[in-house]
Formats: sequence, structure tokens, C-alpha cells
Amino acid sequence: MAEKKKILAYLIVKKKGEEATRFPLHSETTVTIGRSRKNNLCLLDAGSSRKHALIEIGYYKFLIKDAGSRNGLLVNGEKCREAKLEHDDIVQVGAYILTFKHIGTEVKEEMRKVKTLNQYQAKQNILSRLFGDSFDGPEPPTKQIAMSTLDEAFTEAAAQKSAVLQGLEHSADVYPLEREKTLLGPKGIPFVADEGKGKCGIKWDGESHVLLVSADNTINVKVNGKPVKRRKALKVEDRIRIGESRFVYRLDEKFRKKLY
Repeated sequence: MAEKKKILAYLIVKKKGEEATRFPLHSETTVTIGRSRKNNLCLLDAGSSRKHALIEIGYYKFLIKDAGSRNGLLVNGEKCREAKLEHDDIVQVGAYILTFKHIGTEVKEEMRKVKTLNQYQAKQNILSRLFGDSFDGPEPPTKQIAMSTLDEAFTEAAAQKSAVLQGLEHSADVYPLEREKTLLGPKGIPFVADEGKGKCGIKWDGESHVLLVSADNTINVKVNGKPVKRRKALKVEDRIRIGESRFVYRLDEKFRKKLY
């Protein structure tokens, strides 16, 4: 049986307007951070690159590295390619603030508060308080990385009432989708055109929003990097390219806060 990885540290994950959550860091592992669902810690924010950063974890060393991000990695307010993390260091990834907490340091503080505690008891108390009574089992769930929670909550009613297209270049550009059909172009959601011609729009088909393109379309239309010929059912966090513009399909911010 493989040796169980120990929780040596954790990140407090916080975005303005959202409840803070905790992400455990296990011994002898590498944690990837970014916008893609393939990351260990997925941060749903336009300012976060698909793969933004990674943390290499040993028993005594925690090294965070920039993974080629678009906006860079900030540690304690300074831009860097890599840095050794210390207790209470603050990492910024897009709009998210990650506060690094070292279990060993917290154990010492716990032992000072209650002099009768030994190191083992102090650690159990801390882990139980942070991650619940099941911390010795599988990795505790954290709301920030539980994409299944978002998918399960993404019901037909929620999608129809709350779905938007948000610009990836300018996250302040948010376009609510109409109940029935939304056009893309001069009479609808604007985009920077390429040399192609044709029409496209987003329609509610009774179960999901579907991206539709005309049969004669030559505009560059892609979802998650793959060309769309006629139609494509959309899922939360799908990346959409129309001409030279890029969007992300998601629930509006007010509704998303209710899921976390």
C-alpha cells in the first residue's frame, strides 16, 4: 500500500465577494493552479491563465513557480518567476488571494496556547478544525476546486435565467443572454470581425444554450479551440472565439456566489 501523503500546509483561497475556502497541500506533490479544470486548484477568473502557477512541495520546502502566465505571479505584492513560500505569504492569481499557511508553524502556536498539548494532539486539533473529522480519509473537498458542484448546480432554469458571455480581454464586458435567442454582431453582442462572412448566435433549445452558425459561415468560430461548423451545445466555462474576440460562457457573478 502506498504511503499516505501528509497535509503539511494549506492555502486560504479568497476572492472579493466570495466565502474563503481552504486547499490542503500534501507532502511530496506538485499542485497546479489556473483557470483550466485540469488544474488541481481551479480558479474561475478571467485574470487567471489556463495554467497560471505550480507549487512544488517537499517536507521542508514549498516552492511556487510561474507556469507561463499572461498576467504574471505576485508574491507579497512583488512580481516573480518563483519564490519559496513562508507562513502567511500572500500569492495573487488574477482576482484571487491565496494565503499560505504552514501547519508546523500553527502547531507550535497551538502548543504555546495549551501547554499540555503534544505535537501530535496539536496537529490533529488543527486539521480537524480546518478540514473536518474526515481529514484522515480522502482529500477533503474544497469549494474552489469542486467543479462538479458547479456542474450539478447548473440546472436548466439557472442557465436560462443567469447565463452570460463575458469578454476574456475585458472582463468588465458582460452580456446577458436573451431567453430565446441572442445574435452576435452589429445587432447583438459585438465582436471584432475577421475577414470571414456569415451569421452566428446563441439560442436556448429547451435544455441548454446552443451556439449556432449559418451554413455559409466563414467567420472563425471556435469553442475551446475546436471549430464549430453548425451548432455546439455550451457548458459552463466554455471558451468561445468569434472572429478576433474571445468570450467565456458562465453564470452571472451574483448567481455564482450562491454556489460557493
